[in-house]
Amino acid sequence: MDKPADRLRQLDCFRRIIEQGSISAAARFLGIGQPAVSKQLRALEERLGVRLLERSTRGLEATPAGSALYAGLPRLLEEIYMLEDEVAASARGLSGVLRFHAPVAFGEMYLTRELIRFHAEHPRIVLDVVYEDRYVDLIKERADVALRIGTLSSPDLVARKLAVLPRMLVASPRYLRTQGRPKRPEDLYAHNYIRNTARQQENVLVLTRGEERVELPLESSFLVNDVFAVKDLLLAHAGIGQASRWAVDAELASGRLVEVLKDWSVASSTLHVVYPSRTLKTRRVNALVEFLAARLVTLPGVVAS
Repeated sequence: MDKPADRLRQLDCFRRIIEQGSISAAARFLGIGQPAVSKQLRALEERLGVRLLERSTRGLEATPAGSALYAGLPRLLEEIYMLEDEVAASARGLSGVLRFHAPVAFGEMYLTRELIRFHAEHPRIVLDVVYEDRYVDLIKERADVALRIGTLSSPDLVARKLAVLPRMLVASPRYLRTQGRPKRPEDLYAHNYIRNTARQQENVLVLTRGEERVELPLESSFLVNDVFAVKDLLLAHAGIGQASRWAVDAELASGRLVEVLKDWSVASSTLHVVYPSRTLKTRRVNALVEFLAARLVTLPGVVAS
């Protein structure tokens, strides 16, 4: 007779095959050999006395029995894992691996030192941090939490708005001395507009002032896809560009960069923390979310929502 642990292992392997699309992909996800996953699947089918998966032209597909089994399986397994997590945390404090994704520039500029604070408070938690601007599939990447700037596009994730990130048009004083300071939005057509291609919102510059709204499809002679590269170009007197306040706060304070067209506003960005619903009740995830909510609004250029 299979032990309870064996049954859980079989169910988890079956779940991963469904979610990853193949036995080989499930094996990579679980970090075990493909034969071991196949063995678990066979044992589960033999124990239940039904065929759970069948091959088709599109690969492995669940049979009606397999679909019925999977319907409630992820939530059931996650409840078990979360219960184990709660009991372990109550006994010895927060521990385990916490996988965290965040944007590169914001991460390098501010997050690392904040995460050092978090780790000092919870030294038994292993932080696995990935800085990248790609919006990853948190479930497929086995990530627990992600910090995202801008529009959210994953309705299957739980999202908590942490802050607003004001944006503005900036340039160096030297550039403005040589090329002239724009007095109205249309004057920007006569300037070199530095555009961040990683932000689709910058394809057309939208400025507002009260009820007024201006859309400027500006052409650029210098396009980059990185926050720090935009700032370097601005500091090199190459033109006028958009920047988040958090990215240029020190340069504005020192006068190396100045705001342009102060009467007009560029749409702010939003800062969210997101996580799969499966992690909602884990104490280490809650601890990180609450830490970020408290600490990030204290950073320069970050405004509480």
